[in-house]
Amino acid sequence: GQTRGLATSAEDAALRDHLSAEVERALARIPDRQRQALLLAELHDLSGLELAAALDVSHVAARALLTRARESLRQAVALERAAGAEQDAASARDRAPARRPQDRP
Repeated sequence: GQTRGLATSAEDAALRDHLSAEVERALARIPDRQRQALLLAELHDLSGLELAAALDVSHVAARALLTRARESLRQAVALERAAGAEQDAASARDRAPARRPQDRP
């Protein structure tokens, strides 16, 4: 029903916010020049030639920079996810009830 739709929408929004924050943190990890190339190409939809002109480099150099930027972003996202998983595990340990000596084998 409609309640399920609202819950799904809220879950979707929370997931989008989480992913957006994760990507922002990952973008902050990559070198400035790579981030600039990636944002120009992906967000501003610049072609290879337009990107080269904007960065004042050759078309070949712009493509190479963009390739490195995408790889750097993939690695940075993986690091963010690993850090998030580690933080989630630590948080779960903190919330778990302490084991009493008689509970231990």
